[in-house]
Amino acid sequence: MSTRTLRIQRRGPGRPKIRDTETTTLNLDRTVLKHLKEMSVKYNLPANHIIENLVLSAVDNEYPLVVAKENSQLKKLVKEHEKRIKELESELERIQIQCGNGEDPHLRELKMLKEESHRILDKYEELKVFELVMRLFKVEPGERLQRLTKRFIEDYFVSNDGREFISTELELKIIKNPKTAYMGWIVKKLQDS
Repeated sequence: MSTRTLRIQRRGPGRPKIRDTETTTLNLDRTVLKHLKEMSVKYNLPANHIIENLVLSAVDNEYPLVVAKENSQLKKLVKEHEKRIKELESELERIQIQCGNGEDPHLRELKMLKEESHRILDKYEELKVFELVMRLFKVEPGERLQRLTKRFIEDYFVSNDGREFISTELELKIIKNPKTAYMGWIVKKLQDS
């Protein structure tokens, strides 16, 4: 902001002699000076009278000064709140990274199962369903393995034509063998079919 000096005359022709005036210099911003000149034209008063009236009204009514003080306090509060918001946003971002970027837990589980099952099937090409479940969930043979295998098939696969079960989420295919129970069915990647 550039400033411009406004000189208020002490005495002049046509001014009453009873006024106790003193010459002073004010450094005003150019936009303020522009507004002062506009007010001078609008109210048909010299600039020094407008300044006098504004100062006297501020003395009689401290509202503008109180508002200015509150405004500076509010600006300080806004800066503090903006700083706190930035801190909270960075903390939220850190937590989202730790939790998978706010991703749905079910989708995150599907993604992990898909990656792990594909990694296993890259090594073996095809396995019996129970072998894949043993490796995916780190389960020993027994009743728990049977329950997990059945649940794995029911939760992630859909019957295609009665002979196959397809999982589009995991990109896997189970080939049914009529001679064995679900534990002995073969699982492959869809792309290998």
